[in-house]
Amino acid sequence: MRVLVQRYSALGDILILLPILQQLKKDYPDVELAFVSKPFLEPLFGDLNIRFFPAQVKKKHKGLKGLNRLAREINKDFKPDLVIDAHMVLRSMIVSRSFQLLGTKLQTIRKERPARKRFLAAKPGERAALHPISQLHLETFARAGFKLNFNREAIPIAPYKLNGDSERWWSQHKAAQNIGIAPGARHLSKAWPKQRYIELLQETKQAQRKFFLFGGKDEQDLLQEIAEQSGTPCEVVAGKFSLDQEIALCKELDVFVSNDSSNMHLAAWAKTPVVSIWGGTHPDAGFAPYANEDQIVQLEDDELDCRPCSIFGTSECARGDFACLHHIKADRVAQKIECILA
Repeated sequence: MRVLVQRYSALGDILILLPILQQLKKDYPDVELAFVSKPFLEPLFGDLNIRFFPAQVKKKHKGLKGLNRLAREINKDFKPDLVIDAHMVLRSMIVSRSFQLLGTKLQTIRKERPARKRFLAAKPGERAALHPISQLHLETFARAGFKLNFNREAIPIAPYKLNGDSERWWSQHKAAQNIGIAPGARHLSKAWPKQRYIELLQETKQAQRKFFLFGGKDEQDLLQEIAEQSGTPCEVVAGKFSLDQEIALCKELDVFVSNDSSNMHLAAWAKTPVVSIWGGTHPDAGFAPYANEDQIVQLEDDELDCRPCSIFGTSECARGDFACLHHIKADRVAQKIECILA
């Protein structure tokens, strides 16, 4: 059986889904699996033994005609028996409809959008946790006939290994204890302040430790500022490695500190202990990192009652000061790190 999975969203959402696809490959080894998404993700799929189709949605696959062209190209090359729409946005629905017209079976994720609205509107102390997005994916596959032996606390580990150049770089730069730091975030309501990260590095600095700063190429200046202003031994990782090699590097670290961002999910998939910092978003909205809920740092309802203000972090701060992040002191995060490294 050939199964095509669609998801075009941000990297963090993809990283939640990939361990589930690993489990599908393990539980149903005869299934041929393919994935369609943004082109930059392609390096992740060779080691997963999953076919990858790049959706060039800003070029030849742009708009209605382009998406229909994408479906025809995939069908010509792969001819799926089943399409899983793990995104359910206009783009994926157009592609799904194209396959349905060809007679291909379809199964779609159920996002529970009304429950998300109730979650944000609920008063402190009356908020019911949403189902993890991983559970919604598993339910989608179950409706398609695939009941997976998946455990959020013991997910399949990312398969990537350091290649020759990356391994040499690591052997030259590693210390006795190695800490990953990812200060970036797509939205201000997810971004713990730069000064807090500087304070964290200074507070956790020890002779046997080294910090590795992760992020996108557009964050290199921010990371360099943090490294220089903290006065601690740091290496800026951003821009040096491909995505699969960044994950392989995470597997070598002793602990990883991140905002609610893709780097949090990247490190969790690498089975590295993750300390995550949450502001305007909330882990109970369903996007907490796998197997690392105990290392979450956030203000509680009795400290600040206006959060969460968004499921995905896209809202503005009604107070104007992002207190949900600025009021988290460095020592709260440092305590989590020390407990892991003890």
